[in-house]
Amino acid sequence: MVCENATQLSGGQKQRIAVARAALRNPKIILLNEAMSALDAESEHIFQDALVKAMHNWTTAVVAYRLTTIRNADMEAVVHMGKIVEN
Repeated sequence: MVCENATQLSGGQKQRIAVARAALRNPKIILLNEAMSALDAESEHIFQDALVKAMHNWTTAVVAYRLTTIRNADMEAVVHMGKIVEN
């Protein structure tokens, strides 16, 4: 059980809990802003695989700096200074 303050959780654990809470609401659209930035490469891979299985009915927008985070994307866009410079 995780208490309300969750002071003993790592950044990655907090991120996974936040995404899981959002997923439980069965959203039509979900925005993930650096949702995996605190995960190591192996944890990110495992988490992404689980997310792909869960989000088949969602529209998902992912903001990320690491290309591995968007490896399963149907569409990608590179934004620089507020403008799309590549898609």
